[in-house]
Amino acid sequence: MTLKRRQLLVAVLIATSGIGMRDTVPLGAQAASPAAVTRSVAFEVASVKVTSMDSFSISPYGLERFSIRSASMTLLITFAYGVGDDQISGGPGWRDSEYYDVTAKAEDGVKLAAHREMKQLPGYALMVATGGARLKRSEREAATLGSILPGGLRALSISMDSFAGMLARAVGRPVVNGTGLGGNYEIAIDYAPEAEADSSLPSIFTALQEQLGLRLQARTLPVESLVIDHAEHPTAD
Repeated sequence: MTLKRRQLLVAVLIATSGIGMRDTVPLGAQAASPAAVTRSVAFEVASVKVTSMDSFSISPYGLERFSIRSASMTLLITFAYGVGDDQISGGPGWRDSEYYDVTAKAEDGVKLAAHREMKQLPGYALMVATGGARLKRSEREAATLGSILPGGLRALSISMDSFAGMLARAVGRPVVNGTGLGGNYEIAIDYAPEAEADSSLPSIFTALQEQLGLRLQARTLPVESLVIDHAEHPTAD
């Protein structure tokens, strides 16, 4: 994602929440100290409307205007900072219960206030299973994007670090790469969708071992989390 695209996502968060942000550096970058100097991010709010929970939609990235429909404050934060729900704490109770339609474009002088801190969360380490990995080396030199399906993962050329990131979304917990395997691999794995209790396919944990020769080992992991310090209640147009 380009800087402009990330800034537009932050604009949506700012437009919806009406809060001030101390630091807009994405999670994963060097953390700012609590006394960090306020950074200005230029955005203009075109429209903010309170709405009901309805069909979610979002405008394509890269446009001068950015719009999103039926989004909670928590969802906007996940977009703006690139974090999962479990990496956000603090904030008002309505950040999960109220929904907004937002349209925003660039302007001067808006800020947001929050800080980041490390927390110990339950997660997994991706490891080579007993008997060794059964992975196919990719014939492509460059890495490609992977696809997360309701009951499977696909990638034509992906590193184990990136595959661990895909697994994190699939299992809903942080995953780190502990395989020690370098290079890129072609991944195709099928497993039972979480909502289908009577599926003939194995769980994602069993599928990893049977189809790829990998396993997920439960661990407590240090995860950088976003803590909301203050939020003023938004008002509709």
